[in-house]
Amino acid sequence: MSSMANDDDLVVGFLGFGVAGSSFASDLNTTGVTVFAYDNALADETYGCVLRERASKAHVDLVSSPRQLARVCDTIVSTVATSASVEAATSIAPFLTHAHLYVDMNSSSPERKRQISRVVGDSGARFVDAAVMGEATQGIRVRILVCGDGAAEFSRRMSKYGMNIQPVDAPAGGAAAIKMVRSIFAKGVEALLLETLVAAHRGGLLGPVIDSLAETMDSRPFVELLNSFVTSDAIHAQRRANEMDQVVATLQELGVRYTMSEATKSTLEWSAGLGLKEHFNFEAPKDYLQVLEWIRARQERHTEK
Repeated sequence: MSSMANDDDLVVGFLGFGVAGSSFASDLNTTGVTVFAYDNALADETYGCVLRERASKAHVDLVSSPRQLARVCDTIVSTVATSASVEAATSIAPFLTHAHLYVDMNSSSPERKRQISRVVGDSGARFVDAAVMGEATQGIRVRILVCGDGAAEFSRRMSKYGMNIQPVDAPAGGAAAIKMVRSIFAKGVEALLLETLVAAHRGGLLGPVIDSLAETMDSRPFVELLNSFVTSDAIHAQRRANEMDQVVATLQELGVRYTMSEATKSTLEWSAGLGLKEHFNFEAPKDYLQVLEWIRARQERHTEK
């Protein structure tokens, strides 16, 4: 295995070589980093050809086993399917040493990251919980939150090559927690947009609906919009829940899915039942934090009962 005495000798290995892994690998190769990769689908008759073509375009050398990847690389970056992240770590852990960094870049829960940290820690290697805060196809330009006992060393090794790394002051699982909670919104908006646009397209309403959404979303900075949505919800949640009944009826008439609309109605009804309207004396509060603090207080009182 190469020595880290000279950073010019940095060798990075990607465990899993899908779209994310190949995007990062391709970018790193242009900065002078030596890159290897292993993917257990190499033996697949169909997908193996795709992997080899992808590696060729990225100028990445494919190796035949996790053991070989650990032997030739100092920094191992796991970019497998989330469901396979523990299995991937377990497959390479017997071949890791104190000289290795193991970077789990998969979108996983904090507990799964901690589990992988324990698997890796038993080998003597240091662990990095890395959370990609955007599209992995952006490669090294995308912001990556990192924590864990190997985070500082990973940042030192990789920042000089243009990787956009932001340390988080937390043990393993801290970066993952931010990523997972952020995904409630990021993936939720994706699903909401899809349901909205499918309905708009089916009803021949695409242009007017998009124009109206753009007018709202472009009208103010995000934090101002956030504050407006949450503070007004404190007063108008039930009325908006009632409106969602009519939204669902409209989507049923159009013959399209309304899963997100039903979930929206349910969440608005939950909000309406918290007593926010009465607590704020039927006037919207000034700050969304007031709403969040009241909700937390209500939930804590409920837990104590």
